[in-house]
Amino acid sequence: MPTIPRPAAKGAAGKPTGDPNMKRQKTTQPDYAVYSVEGEGDSAYWTKIGAAWSHKDREGLNITLTALPLNGRLIVRKPKTERDDD
Repeated sequence: MPTIPRPAAKGAAGKPTGDPNMKRQKTTQPDYAVYSVEGEGDSAYWTKIGAAWSHKDREGLNITLTALPLNGRLIVRKPKTERDDD
């Protein structure tokens, strides 16, 4: 299915909004995995709920979530294949 380009968002003054540093790099692989974690220590339950990509200037993240946790905390980590702790 072909992709239809969307016009840039415009603010109240009619100028484009957003930060050019927030554009995703041309990669399909996320830089980080996002987890919801409930509990503490060895009994903690981790659920992968999203992915994150670094901004071009490496000062922030674009995060995509497939679920919103009602309890627990969010953890953002490098994908397991890039970590030393198997």
